[in-house]
Amino acid sequence: MKANIGFALRSTLPAKTCLDLAVESENAGYSSIWVTEGSAGKDAFTLMAALSQQTKTVSIASGIVPIYLRTPALTAMSIAAIDELSNQRAILGLGISHSYIVEEIHGAKILSPLEKIREYVGIIRKALTDPQFNLRGGTYAAGTHFVPVRSTIPIYLAVLRSKMAQLAGNIADGVLLNMIPLSYIPQIVQKVKDGAQEAGKSPSDVKIASYLIATVDDSSDKAAHSIKLQIARYVWMPNYRRMFVAAGYGNTIDKIAADVENHDLEKAARKIPDKMAEDIGMFGQPDSCNSRLQNFIEAGIDTPIIFPVVPVDEPPATQLTKLIKGFSPV
Repeated sequence: MKANIGFALRSTLPAKTCLDLAVESENAGYSSIWVTEGSAGKDAFTLMAALSQQTKTVSIASGIVPIYLRTPALTAMSIAAIDELSNQRAILGLGISHSYIVEEIHGAKILSPLEKIREYVGIIRKALTDPQFNLRGGTYAAGTHFVPVRSTIPIYLAVLRSKMAQLAGNIADGVLLNMIPLSYIPQIVQKVKDGAQEAGKSPSDVKIASYLIATVDDSSDKAAHSIKLQIARYVWMPNYRRMFVAAGYGNTIDKIAADVENHDLEKAARKIPDKMAEDIGMFGQPDSCNSRLQNFIEAGIDTPIIFPVVPVDEPPATQLTKLIKGFSPV
């Protein structure tokens, strides 16, 4: 039996396409829509606000917004507004992001990630529960004067490795994984549980969501290559590179690092073994993909989120519709 399944919307897609896909996903039985925010495309909150007016039942989540680009007070105000617009369907996904996005694109600095995100989450929770909240001192000065329709908006933290997993279990309502190999998920899940227990919470209170890269194609070789290209793209980012090494793929990373740095992703993809692609992604015929989906659920994923990978020679709309139908929970 399938768990609650989410669908990822990349904010680089045209806005109208995102709205149409959200409605299509909702009608197909998906439980949540997760909106990305990166170096290109739209900001997540604007798109989430639009989605709130086109959908009726799905949760609408940011997946994720970087904490270094907005003050926690502004983030609290934004997610509270979306929660009101959506009739209490909002989920706030937060993360550190990457140096390229934070520092090169936006000119901010990544400093003390664990300390910073703990403080950031604490301020948001205060802002949502105390209409006269006022903070002076520490990293942030914050003051908010509004009453949200819901003071308990779920907060999810992006997690790649053990320290952030344990912190997320301690302070968050859920975690959002991305590109985590199936073989590495139990280790991350255990760290989340450890953090929850440290905070006096039941481990089951902290939900585990995960982006799962997927492509549907009659040719398993072609589909596998699309997944390998996606892995190569992520190896370019140091945080993901370190995660893949921690997950046991250090030898592969060593083999493809130079190709990735030279932006020869095709060459890098050809060196990625099938085992790694199978450990990270879902690809091929729908039946095969759904069988793999069950493996991720059994490994501890409460909310698998289908993250589309579109083959270079296929129109995006065609692949996206295939994926929505192929993983439909109903």
